[in-house]
Amino acid sequence: MYPHVYFVTTPAFLGYSFNPVSYYYLYNAEHELKLLFLEVKNTFGEKHVYLLNRDNPANPSPRMGYDFAGNMEKTFHISPFNHRSGTYSIQVRDPIREKEGMAHMDVHMLVFDHAGNKTMMARAFATCAGFDMANAGFWISYTAVVKWGYNTFLAIPYTMFEAYKVFKRGTRVHTRPEPKKGTGQRKATEPEQ
Repeated sequence: MYPHVYFVTTPAFLGYSFNPVSYYYLYNAEHELKLLFLEVKNTFGEKHVYLLNRDNPANPSPRMGYDFAGNMEKTFHISPFNHRSGTYSIQVRDPIREKEGMAHMDVHMLVFDHAGNKTMMARAFATCAGFDMANAGFWISYTAVVKWGYNTFLAIPYTMFEAYKVFKRGTRVHTRPEPKKGTGQRKATEPEQ
């Protein structure tokens, strides 16, 4: 049904990986983007998969520059600065649709709390064309490792620095709640309860 997949993730470098989200773009036989799976991981070693279906009649209209949009209920605790309740509003650009002669991945996300207040905005986008690292030649792989490999190791310190700045501003901290039934996550440990 979906014979073509475009996968966007962060590769491991020297056996280490920090990969909070991977994107699986699923295409039909006519190369039309139909589904987007977002495999989200948190710092507790858990993961959850969210699904956006382009053909869902409840989807909102996409913003200019995006191909489709969708809303998802939050069911997974990711950040101590965002409560698990609420929704995500996602804008998706087809990464293999040509833009100025190159593929261009772009996902824009707004987070709303249970009362409908916007609590966060995030965007993951590419500034250059993607490539298949597993099948790339030596020089392309070498260049990617030299240019971007160190970012993998800086991700945790950078995230902690940004979290410290958010905490200093007085942002409310939410402890990890018990996983929702049916999400397939582990049980809370004694200190987390």
